[in-house]
Amino acid sequence: MSMFTTLKGRGIQRALILMGALLLSACGLFPGSLPPAPPTASTQDYSYIIGPGDNLNIIVWRNPELSMSVPVRPDGKFSTPLIDELVAQGKKLGRNRPGY
Repeated sequence: MSMFTTLKGRGIQRALILMGALLLSACGLFPGSLPPAPPTASTQDYSYIIGPGDNLNIIVWRNPELSMSVPVRPDGKFSTPLIDELVAQGKKLGRNRPGY
C-alpha cells in the first residue's frame, strides 16, 4: 500500500511539473499581440487628477504623529482628525501647479 501512495504522489508531482512547463511555454506564443510602445512619451504637462478610491499621503512637517495616509471616499472627500472634511476629487497634482 505504501508503494502505491508513493507512486501516486510521484505521478501527481510529475503532472504538476508538466502543467507548469506547458503554461510557461504558452507565454511566448503570441509575441506580436501587443501594440508597439510609442517612440516618445510626453510627460512634461502631465498632471494627475485625484478621484474616489485614491490614497493620499499627508505629511505634517515636524509632527509625525499627524502624518497619515487617507483614502478618498466615493463622494470625493477625505477626513483627518484635525480637519473634518476636505474635497479632493478633481484636484490636480503635479509640478506645474502653483504653490507646489
